[in-house]
Amino acid sequence: KSVVLEDMKSVLHTAARDSSSDVLVQFQQRIKSLGRKPGNLKDFAAYVETKNVIGEDVKTLLQASATVDEMYKLLSSFDVKIPSQEQVKLDDLHTIHGQFQEAIDMAESDVSAKIAQMAQALNQEIAKLDQELIEIMTDLASAECTNPKAESTAVLEMLDDVRAQIDRIQEKADQYTHYQKLFNMPPHEYTNLTSTRELFDEKFELWENLRLWEELTSGPVGWRSQIFSNLRPEDMEKEVQANLKVAVRIFKKREDDVAARFKDEAIKWKGWMPTLIALGNPALRSRHWDQIFAKMGRPYDKDMTLDNLIQWDIFRFKELVEETS
Repeated sequence: KSVVLEDMKSVLHTAARDSSSDVLVQFQQRIKSLGRKPGNLKDFAAYVETKNVIGEDVKTLLQASATVDEMYKLLSSFDVKIPSQEQVKLDDLHTIHGQFQEAIDMAESDVSAKIAQMAQALNQEIAKLDQELIEIMTDLASAECTNPKAESTAVLEMLDDVRAQIDRIQEKADQYTHYQKLFNMPPHEYTNLTSTRELFDEKFELWENLRLWEELTSGPVGWRSQIFSNLRPEDMEKEVQANLKVAVRIFKKREDDVAARFKDEAIKWKGWMPTLIALGNPALRSRHWDQIFAKMGRPYDKDMTLDNLIQWDIFRFKELVEETS
């Protein structure tokens, strides 16, 4: 029994010693954190957050310290001798309670003294974001975004930069909203951010759909560059109808010159499709092609591309083509 008791004393002593050191270090770390003197808005917000977290830890730390005392009282009842160095640490743990409370009180005082100044600085930073958003909306409502002659790829590159700018502002806005919560301020609404995102989404949808349409019709492997006999006009018509539907919807949302360009292009192709479908009739024979091309004043070329047909003004002979087909 005496061996078991001695083992229990040893285990308890080790636990008390380790817990005492650990709790003391935790108090010291928190006092050090509270002793920092933040100068700028970001550091001040971090300081307030740290102070709040430490404030929530007080009860837990004091309870941990009380548990250490209970363990040492139990060791004393077992007549366990405590080394002097260990006793010094235990005394330090008792002393640090007062230092800890002083650090908390000082932190509360420092925050109270600076909170108005930092709240003003925060409002100024939020105002800067709002101004930046107004400038972005102005750019989106003018410049290349509204130029119907602009290259879609170039505009989309510019819009990628704008997206990154808006995302950066969103990140800051989220950060500032967190600061306002820490400072017990009412949150800013950021209506300009919402408006900017909506305008950006409209512009991006328009230019991205326009780019896809241009790739489909006029890109390096688009319809116009293909040998006409390799195309499937019935499938083309479905694509034209789908894109026209998108173009009309976008135009109704915001009737600008770029949206009109997209809509007009889709309408033009819709007008072309009856002729192209007629030319795609598999029942057409060489003699039929010869008749059509004779009217055009050109020899029939079976390897012609759709672009060739467009350049040769095939749609001027729409009635002949449809009648022949």
